[in-house]
Amino acid sequence: MSNDTTPADDTRDLGDDLQFFDRGEPGSLVEQRDLLDETGDDIREYTGEPVETEDGWVIPVQQNVGPDNTAGQGEFPDRETRPVQPPVDE
Repeated sequence: MSNDTTPADDTRDLGDDLQFFDRGEPGSLVEQRDLLDETGDDIREYTGEPVETEDGWVIPVQQNVGPDNTAGQGEFPDRETRPVQPPVDE
């Protein structure tokens, strides 16, 4: 694994989605910040290792979603709840 700061050929432009990422640097997450959050939980439960993009190094963090932000019913849908989206005609 290299800590070279030149962009790799497979980097992506995040565009407007850049707002959803924390800024990072080359290297591992443990080298850049404390691994415990304010409640004492390990941030690696919801934070990824730094990733190089065309917009620079970013740290992916799990985003909260709610009923208004979710398409479909998730991995384990409730059979008693109507789908948010209409069924697809085949």
